[in-house]
Amino acid sequence: MFKKLLLLVLALTVGFTLFACGDKPCETHKDDDGDGKCDVCGETVEKNEQTPTDGLSLIKDGATSYKFVIGEELNSSLMKSVDDAIKALEAAGVTTERVADSESTVGDCEILIGTVTSRGDKYVIDKHTLGLKGTAIKLVDNKIIIQAGTDDLLNKTLSTFLSDFVGIGKDGTDLKNVTISADKWFTKPQDDYRVTGVTVNSNDLKDYIIVADTKDNNVKVSALDFQSGLYKDTGIWLDIVTPENYDGSAKAVIFKVNESVFDKGGFITHVDGNNLLIECAFPALFQAQISELLTKTIVIGNGEVKFNSNYERVHDIRYVNYSDYGAKGDGLTNDFEAIRKAHLAANETGQTVKAENGKRYYIGLTNGESIPVKTDVIWGSATFIIDDSIISPDMKERTAPIFNLIKDNPVLTFKGDHEVIQAINAKGGMKSTDENCGYAPGFTAMLIPYNSEHKVYIRYGGNANSGSDQHEVIIVDKDGNFDENTPILIDYDKVTSMTVINVEDKPITLSGGIFITKANQAPRVYTAYSRNITIGRSNVTIRGLEHIIEGETDTGA
Repeated sequence: MFKKLLLLVLALTVGFTLFACGDKPCETHKDDDGDGKCDVCGETVEKNEQTPTDGLSLIKDGATSYKFVIGEELNSSLMKSVDDAIKALEAAGVTTERVADSESTVGDCEILIGTVTSRGDKYVIDKHTLGLKGTAIKLVDNKIIIQAGTDDLLNKTLSTFLSDFVGIGKDGTDLKNVTISADKWFTKPQDDYRVTGVTVNSNDLKDYIIVADTKDNNVKVSALDFQSGLYKDTGIWLDIVTPENYDGSAKAVIFKVNESVFDKGGFITHVDGNNLLIECAFPALFQAQISELLTKTIVIGNGEVKFNSNYERVHDIRYVNYSDYGAKGDGLTNDFEAIRKAHLAANETGQTVKAENGKRYYIGLTNGESIPVKTDVIWGSATFIIDDSIISPDMKERTAPIFNLIKDNPVLTFKGDHEVIQAINAKGGMKSTDENCGYAPGFTAMLIPYNSEHKVYIRYGGNANSGSDQHEVIIVDKDGNFDENTPILIDYDKVTSMTVINVEDKPITLSGGIFITKANQAPRVYTAYSRNITIGRSNVTIRGLEHIIEGETDTGA
């Protein structure tokens, strides 16, 4: 087998090197520039012929040097195939090389594999015009172009050229003289698409571009999936441009993150003028919805798919339900983990979490975990049974909140050597007469400045202490200006550290819900149970919530 392969690649070099190379006279004239003279030798020609009508001599009494020029997008498998060929050819005394498209100078005789752009447009076969199943072997001047819709198919097309064109591996073939007849060169695009065309308001989608903000990775991936999915199913390939590079003149498929479409369902595809507009309220769900859109609108099509002027497709993706993650709601099964998984998913996508009205969700042991909440919640008329009666004071569940509304942004802490602290102290600290704190956070922020060199005491009473660092809570705008509702009240001659908390401007609303706490039976000692709803962020509204305590006795923490 190896000997046959060696013979195959050896003959390839011999076979490629005698067509219109070096100083040999033209066997067939070419007039690609249309001036009536041969582009190679200058003789007058009657018409432009790229392919000989009486055959092309690939091998004739010898060989000369040539190059494999490799398109840089190709895979390592094809690169290795060419490298193996070069090694065998060099061992046989034939001079050749493999060069990357961007690194090579133009040679007399070349085999261009894949998309090679450095030789000029007339030597490029755009693989997207072929489709994923299309192939081409074409002669243009002194260059053979081998192209296919995929790298794996390109490998097979190269093998086809060696066997069917050159005849390597066929018994009885005269490898000293090989002439390829003109009818062998071919371009074969894929032609078995189920969908034969897509139009928007009677405009052919082939004339469109995709406009997408590729700085947003969710949008970028979604646009790429749409591009490749559309191409696979229809053969239509659309280039992607960013909004900054789109002047509105070209017809486009426009991808847009738009929170305002939440009320309509969260994901909408509709025709806007001559454009196809795809809008999603949740960036993290964009990619999944593109797959669903292609499946429901393109893949199922037969013949032509038409988006007319009043086309609108709405997919409701607003809510995550507890039942989606296995919650029973029967009042007996511990649904804590299912509820937690639902909120974790919603936190990633931005969706609203919705309980089913009338369900009774039992929450028992939690292993000390909490349910993080970062999005709106609709509890409606659902009931949540928080069973504290099974929790003893020594269990870690005792102090773990059931629901914990957490911040989207991290809390910043600046120590004394931080440049912000140094800048504040350089201007004399913070004074009650100041209008600006000396630090611009870039967002509305809660500041807690500390001065460890100034202690504040509770001197008398049961909670007397030995003093704590001077501090207070201040709100500033993005430029560091004090909010008049929370002005600085104490002079800070020096700030030794400061906590900076982003005040979230996106509101969260928790609505409805009947919460029943089954009271604990612990001894009456200085112990607290906090299996509750903890709010650790700003801009939160709770409305319509009802809390009931059941099973209280004379004993209970």
